[in-house]
Amino acid sequence: MITASTPATASLPNVNPAFMTAEECRTWLATQPLASTVQMQSQLQRQLGLLNRTPMPAAERLAILEALREQLYRTQEECQVRFARRPIPLALPEQAAFDSSQATWRAFADGYIRCLESLLAGELAVQNKAAQIIERILSTLVDMQTDIYRSSSVPPAEHWQHLHQCIEVAEELGVVIEQVKDKLRNPDSPVSIESTYAEAFLLHGASPYELGQRQMAWVVRWARRWSSKVSLHVTAPDKDGPAAPYYVALDVAAPATHKPLRGEKIRILDTSGLRRSLKKRLLGLSKGENPASLQLGDDCTQPATEQLLTRVYGRWCKDIAPRKHERRPGSGNCMVHCGTENAHRLFLEGRPFQLPGVADMDKLRREREQMATLGRPVETRALQNEVSDEAEEWKIVDESASGMRLLRTAGKARIAVGMLLALQVSGVAKPMLAGVRWTVINSDGHLEMGVQMIPGKAESLAVGGRQGGAKAMSYERALLLPDVASLKEGSSLILPSGWFEVGRILELHHDKVHTIRLGQPLERGRDFDRVTFTEAA
Repeated sequence: MITASTPATASLPNVNPAFMTAEECRTWLATQPLASTVQMQSQLQRQLGLLNRTPMPAAERLAILEALREQLYRTQEECQVRFARRPIPLALPEQAAFDSSQATWRAFADGYIRCLESLLAGELAVQNKAAQIIERILSTLVDMQTDIYRSSSVPPAEHWQHLHQCIEVAEELGVVIEQVKDKLRNPDSPVSIESTYAEAFLLHGASPYELGQRQMAWVVRWARRWSSKVSLHVTAPDKDGPAAPYYVALDVAAPATHKPLRGEKIRILDTSGLRRSLKKRLLGLSKGENPASLQLGDDCTQPATEQLLTRVYGRWCKDIAPRKHERRPGSGNCMVHCGTENAHRLFLEGRPFQLPGVADMDKLRREREQMATLGRPVETRALQNEVSDEAEEWKIVDESASGMRLLRTAGKARIAVGMLLALQVSGVAKPMLAGVRWTVINSDGHLEMGVQMIPGKAESLAVGGRQGGAKAMSYERALLLPDVASLKEGSSLILPSGWFEVGRILELHHDKVHTIRLGQPLERGRDFDRVTFTEAA
């Protein structure tokens, strides 16, 4: 049985909740600093903690939680921007914001768990509320899980155990498929314990650590909307269909998997209905239909929507497709240099470099670093000797022809999806370029990342162009990549973010000055763009 994290004892001496009824709760909410999300979150967390320690009738506790729910969700959504999809490890204020949000979710779930404990103890007033109470526990745990993904960390094992315990209790009470109104999750139609349980595994199966903030918002919406198309069974479907089911072991603290499992406590999540819904929408997108008309969301744009939905469809309904390049266990270490400027410096291989129009490169670098951190340049002798390129050593966990999984047990550099890296692999003479595909803080507290190699030996050079209609030319570092015949790719250029625009005319300062026209993007990263180009007439 799932249990609350706070003890079921009387409140602290002389400290009671600010409200003991739903009506008093609504009055209290009207007096709170709703405009200050941090302060509001703190107040909610405190009152929930006191409420969970205070004995009261389950029906009144449930009514209070329902009165708090809309404001709590609004506050939590506003607070997530303080830690969501930031480079990791999180900075101390970001980590504190994440920890506070997790504590608030947990306190809210504990409130509903108190109601469930009373129901199972036989309290008559809530006997007809079993489906609602369990659905609220599950939905809170799923939202807690979503914030864990947004912070690029891993749900703890007990999280999966709590989800499984909810479904076991629902099965005992016979309310797994009972419909429940939940306007915060689906304002148009009722939800069920079954669909909310499935939502947790759809989120996990979507490879959330690869997703940017906008993509994550889309996947959360799609998982919530179409989890109702997934059905839970004790036995596998009679016939093998085109949709790969999920298998989950209720006695194992782990998420669902497409890998078949056997045992008494195995449950199967049938994705056939989900597959039909997603196929219908993919077909519509391929015919040029608007994503909003297909109920994918008003903020969804093409071609990004079709690309992401295709990827999610494969992971939800078709199992993981075989890798184009098989991974093998890694050996050795590599030195990692972060960012376009450091990659440019590495590929110079010790050769002198001067940006056109810049007399002192060291001074320019220092001023840029000072502007980024202090908002103004600072001239001091101490700053003149600082080193900006602090390469770090990472262990190669596994690798393939196109990428690697790397592990760092100590270091300072903060890593984010879409960053450009330069890698010096032990035993390999030349450095290589790569982009960060995913990042996560694993269960041991160490940073892992998946990187995708950018083919070709880069050459460091400079580009020049006029920014924002300015008359004077400005110059920046860039990297030139040669033709890759095996991939049927021509030469490409890696530019710092903000420099790319289709059709833009730039000067390419290599052995001599070339005038080029930028073409189409091949890869758009967090701090760089890899683009095609042609000689300008």
